[in-house]
Formats: sequence, structure tokens, C-alpha cells
Amino acid sequence: MQLALILVQTSRCERVAVKRRIGIAVVFLSIWFPLAAQQPKSAGGEISGTVLESSSDRPIDNVEVSLYNPVGETLGAITDRQGAFKLNAVPPGRYDVSLKKQGLSMARPSNLKIPMAFSVWVSVKDNDSQRLELRMVPTGVITGRVLDSHAQPIKSVVFLGIHGYDENGADTVRIVGDSTHNFWSATNDRGEYRRFGIEPGKYVLIVSPALTGGPFGGNAAKFPLTYFPGSIEPSRAVAINVAPDQEIHLGDVAIQPYEGSKVTLHFIDNENPDFRSIFYRPMLGFPLGYSVRGASELVIPSMPPGHFNFFVQNDGGEVDTQLSVGRSFARVELTLNGSDVEKTVYMSKGFHVSGTVQVEDSNGRRAPAAGVSVSLKPVNEGPRYILTVQESGTWVLDHAAPGRYKVDIGNLPSGSYLASAVSGNKDVLDGIEITGDTSLDMVARAGAGNIEGVVFDGGQHPIGSAVVVLLPDPPSPRRPHLIRQVVSDVRGTFRLEGLSPGSYRAYAWRELESNAYLNSEFMKPYIGKGVPVRIVRGGSAEVHVTALE
Repeated sequence: MQLALILVQTSRCERVAVKRRIGIAVVFLSIWFPLAAQQPKSAGGEISGTVLESSSDRPIDNVEVSLYNPVGETLGAITDRQGAFKLNAVPPGRYDVSLKKQGLSMARPSNLKIPMAFSVWVSVKDNDSQRLELRMVPTGVITGRVLDSHAQPIKSVVFLGIHGYDENGADTVRIVGDSTHNFWSATNDRGEYRRFGIEPGKYVLIVSPALTGGPFGGNAAKFPLTYFPGSIEPSRAVAINVAPDQEIHLGDVAIQPYEGSKVTLHFIDNENPDFRSIFYRPMLGFPLGYSVRGASELVIPSMPPGHFNFFVQNDGGEVDTQLSVGRSFARVELTLNGSDVEKTVYMSKGFHVSGTVQVEDSNGRRAPAAGVSVSLKPVNEGPRYILTVQESGTWVLDHAAPGRYKVDIGNLPSGSYLASAVSGNKDVLDGIEITGDTSLDMVARAGAGNIEGVVFDGGQHPIGSAVVVLLPDPPSPRRPHLIRQVVSDVRGTFRLEGLSPGSYRAYAWRELESNAYLNSEFMKPYIGKGVPVRIVRGGSAEVHVTALE
């Protein structure tokens, strides 16, 4: 039997949203769920307000109002019959405000068009009081039916997508969830589907029959992803504009068999794995992952034209988890143009990667950075490794997959920044190529800088919910630790901490597609228009940023 799964590409905010599916207990008093150790008591602040229906200003009761801070702590309340809520003794910090009620989603300002991109943040201080007026809008519904080439129902999975950019800045279709954070729905025995809880906006509808029987065997192998109204080309997808409280019936989506390139992979391997995991990203699509029996040969009956990077690992494993369980790996690049392709794939053992992380204080003294996390993130498909530094300041990764990785560290001591990353005698802050056993030594240094700022519109009025991006000047997309993104709070203010000394530019937009600032074509009109900022070691800066149009 063959198993298949689709790995949904999501932004950081959506990954947080998925975690929120746990829900919140329905109580009428403020509730606080601390995940960290008990903090010293402070007076805290007060957040109150009302939730209204967007078009009628009607108060909405029984809305779950939640505050989420960046470390996952949650504070929540329920609106009363007047739509009012109140949260007392809110610990100081920044919080993302979430609203939840069946059939409704948070309303965004009318001049913002990108669905699933708007968020409201508040910054809380001791003895501070803020009153919010939040609005919700009825969600929409999309229904339809999926048929095969003989006009017969075919079991499929239906996704909604919007345009975005991946973490390398390449164009992609980003799969998004609905107001209940569901990312897909299956057709029934009649081929019918119903996607509900859709935030108003423009979407593309994507159909995949691959989950019904394995993509590399049987009839499903000849059906690539289909974009409404019936094309395998994402660029030919027709956008569906969902209005508030609108139900759209799209009719039938006919999936046609596609005779593309037959791809045959022959594996040369010293292991006899039960399964192999194979990952690739369709052009202008989202990542796909398949788990197949560990045979010595794999035949993909039909692949569309394009350039594909395949990542193969034995014994299963998942992309973007803490540690891969694979032990042997291979990477395969294929350019397909309709002709059949046959290729031998040599599986090789993973490599031993180890290193140290030290923290340097303001006097230049160094000590082991116990508890700091080391992140190796693949540039192409493959496992992401996150490792915790031991008391000795060392870390070890066995069986690392070959490839190029972006280097970063997390959980740094307050006021520290990543100062250096060296493999052998080479600076690898731009990325490290793992082609054999590798050492990687990093130093975090005290004296990080910070920025406090305000986002304004053209009339110099503060703007809340604006996306602020800090980029190194000149741009250096290969150094992720120098790139920061934050959303301005309801007062238009923002703060960035833990910054490496150097030259930057601060940009702001009222709304922004995911990872757009990593795309050079998107950034061309804006380069040089950001506010220049110079961060010195241990210094602070204040900036006023005007949102770009």
C-alpha cells in the first residue's frame, strides 16, 4: 500500500493559528494560562472593548476574545450581550488579538485586500488601559463537485490558496485555512465538497486526488494538481472572489488525465528500508510529500513540465520537524519537458555534524551557551534540524542530510545576537554546505541593539496592523538572522530587539503577501525607500516609518 500526504506551506502566523485549534474554555471571567514559570507579580494593564458586526454595528455576543503572546501564553474572555469584554491584570508585553465565533471572521479595513493577512496587536504596560473596537464579518461558502474524464465522481481533497512567496522568495501558491483553521476538505461519494468559514477575499481552488490512493500508483498517478476551473497550470487558475455571507456554487471541476513525463528512479542503496519519503515542490505550487514502500525502483507515471528538486530519505521522516528519522538520503534535480526520464539515484549515509556555541559578554569573556537552540534550515526541500546546546556548549547531529542550509540560533540570552558562524576557517553566516562530516562553531555576543518606532500614513497618522520589515542595507537575503518582521500595534508602535550591529532599512506596508520582501522583483520599486537605521553595539534607535503604497 502507498501512503501520501500533503505538507501545507504556512506562514508563522498560520502555524500559530493551527495551535489555537485547542480552543479556549467558555467562561465569563478572564482566564490566564501561563506556560512559562511563574513571573514576578506586576500590576499589569487592562484591555477592554466591544465586538461589532462590520456592516450593521450590531454588538456580537459569545465571541471568544483571545490574546496570544509570542511565547504561547494565552489570555481570554467572552463577550456579553452588548458585545463587551474586559481583561484585567494583563502582564506587560505584546499580544496578538484573536476573535472566534462560528460563521464569522475578524473584519479587515476595506482598503486591505489580502485574506488571512490582517492581524491586530496590542502592547501592554503596567497600569495601562486600552479600549478596542473590533469588528467581525460573515464568512463565505464555496461548493462544487469533482468529476473524472468520464463525468463520474472522484474522491478528492479540496484546498484554498492565495498568491505568496516561499522562504527563498520564489512565487508560490500558499495554502490557507478557514476561520476554523481547517486547511482542506474531502469530497463525498458523489464528488461533492463544501468549504465554509471562508474569510472574504480572492482565492484559487486546488483539487488533488492524490490522497485517495497514493500518487505514484493506479489511476491517481495520472492526475496532477488541478486548479479551478480545470487547468494543471497555476498561472491559468481563475480567482474566486468570496464576499461576506456569500455562497458560491462553482459547478463541476473536471479532472482530465494528463500524459506527462514518465519518471523512473532506480535506487542504489546499502539499506533495505521499509519506506522511503520523497518530497518535492511543484512549480508555483506547494510542497508535496509522499511515503512509499522501500522498493529499489519508483515509477511516477506522469509529471507535468518544469524543474523539480526531489529530496529522498529512507525510513520515513517529515519535512520541517525537529529531527529527521531518516538515515540515508539523496537529492535529485529533474527538468521535465514531456519526454520520459530514467535516472539512477545513489542513496548515501547522512553526515556527522557537530559544533559549539559560546556567549561572549561585554568584556570579551566567553562561556558555554547552554540551552541555546541551533537551527539548520534547508534551502531546498529536506529536513530542518533544531538542536539544543548542552551544558558543555556543544551540540551533535548524526545522520544529517546533504545540502545547503541557512544558519541561525534561538533562545539567546537577552541582549545577545549571533556574531559569527564558522566552519573550518570559513564564515558561513551566508549558509553552510554539508557534503561530508562538518563542524560549525558559533558565537553569540552581548550588546544587541533595539529599535522602537511608529508607522504613519501619508497624512502622518499612526497606522495599526501595518507590516514592518527590517532588512540589512545592502540587502542580504541569505542571512536570515539579520531580517526581522513585526506588526505595528493598535497605536502604530512597534519594537524590535536582539539586533546585530550594522546598517539597516526599515520598510512598512499596510498589508503584505507572505515573504514578499524576499523576492527581488517585488522589492525593486522599494529598494532605497526604507528608512535608514544604524545599529551600534548595545545601542537603541527610534524611527518613524511611512507606509509604502
